[in-house]
Amino acid sequence: MQKRLLALLLAVAFVLSLVSCGKEAKEDDSQKEDTEETHNYTAQDIVVESENFQFTRAEFSYQFYRNYNDFVLLNEEYMQYFGFDTTASLKEQAYSEEMTWFDYFAQPSLEYLRQMLLLCEGATAAGITLDEEDTSQIDAEITSIETYVRDYEYDLEEFITTLFGTDVTLGTIRSFLEKDRLAYKYRDVIVEDYHFSKEDLDAYLNEHTDDFYFIDYLSYTFDEDTDANAADNAEKLAAVTDAASFESFVRTYETSTLEVEENAVDLSALSSEYMRKDADSAFSTWAFDGAQAGTTYVDKNDVDGIYTVYLLTKAPYLQDYVTKNFRYVYMTLDTYGTYDKAEERANELLDTWRAGDADADSFGELAYNYSEDATTAQSGGLTENLGMAPSKFSDSVIDWLYDPARQTGDVDVVRGEDACFILYFEGDGQIEWESEASAALTEEAFTEDIEALDEIYETTVYDAVADSLSA
Repeated sequence: MQKRLLALLLAVAFVLSLVSCGKEAKEDDSQKEDTEETHNYTAQDIVVESENFQFTRAEFSYQFYRNYNDFVLLNEEYMQYFGFDTTASLKEQAYSEEMTWFDYFAQPSLEYLRQMLLLCEGATAAGITLDEEDTSQIDAEITSIETYVRDYEYDLEEFITTLFGTDVTLGTIRSFLEKDRLAYKYRDVIVEDYHFSKEDLDAYLNEHTDDFYFIDYLSYTFDEDTDANAADNAEKLAAVTDAASFESFVRTYETSTLEVEENAVDLSALSSEYMRKDADSAFSTWAFDGAQAGTTYVDKNDVDGIYTVYLLTKAPYLQDYVTKNFRYVYMTLDTYGTYDKAEERANELLDTWRAGDADADSFGELAYNYSEDATTAQSGGLTENLGMAPSKFSDSVIDWLYDPARQTGDVDVVRGEDACFILYFEGDGQIEWESEASAALTEEAFTEDIEALDEIYETTVYDAVADSLSA
């Protein structure tokens, strides 16, 4: 239930690039030396302000705990390895020698709020304001909280403070969302003006070739701890020149020498795709320095008795295939219990959708209302220029999108890992490497624009108020 709750309520966090701006935010000298012990700050004290806008400690708490909840949700299986205790004070837990876990969440949260104010000031100067559609969207987000609380018979105040801290009320969330939406409106205006020519993309490619060229290969490791003839067997495997022979050799070796049962042999780990150049890897250096597909490289560690054989199956190449655009509704098994129940609900939603306009816009509304991926639900479940490389989407989703028979407007319910997806195919996107280059150029341009806004508009961050937050 907690996962669905977070997916429903957590808005997009860290979407605005967290960049190091050219001018540092001003600090208020009168509060520099204040601490929790010497000054009792309240939820309504200002944490960050600009000429026309401000964020209170309550709004900072909302952003802080959005980031915190998002982190815990994404890393719940690894929390023990971080030495992170969700039941203890964040201020008393060290993230590193220089910072606590409170600092880890507070610093980017403050920078996010500060950049939001820069965008809000820019929006005001450009005559951009919230319109009726914006207000309706904010109303819908507030209503979704109230509806969820009512449906599951929670106390509204307790529900909100449990998620976002005791400072936060429904009014806090509305105030935050109004500024957040205004900032995004201006960000969209800025980004819409970015247009990169083929020459721009080619130039970026030439300047960053290591980021765009990949190799494919097979690899297998022999260890003298399990095979006294590991070195000799590595040399034998190094003599093969194709993937089928490589895999056949490994299968025979494991069943005969290592005495693995035939049905227990797993060759899935042999194959690797999309490896970028790695200056710290001798194999990578060899592969990107003129090696031909069908040749092998042996990494010998005579001291430890470990020998890894690499077969280069595809020499350095650009990903020049066409990416895919689609929308989706994400439905987790945490919410529905089983695939069958998730699929049943998915098909109910599709039947309702088909009874209406049954187009991309109405599917976007479906995603906005029902998807458990809060990040994309805000944009109607839209994902553009998705490539074939491993991502948060399961192989089943990639396979569906890249099916040669796929046509614009196709819809289907597809099982993923611990979730079901309702998929809507919007069509082809950009060439993969061009999409990556365009995204990088967009990030560079946006960083420059944020820095320009930072030179125009003054912001003040009151660290003492932020530090007074109970966490």
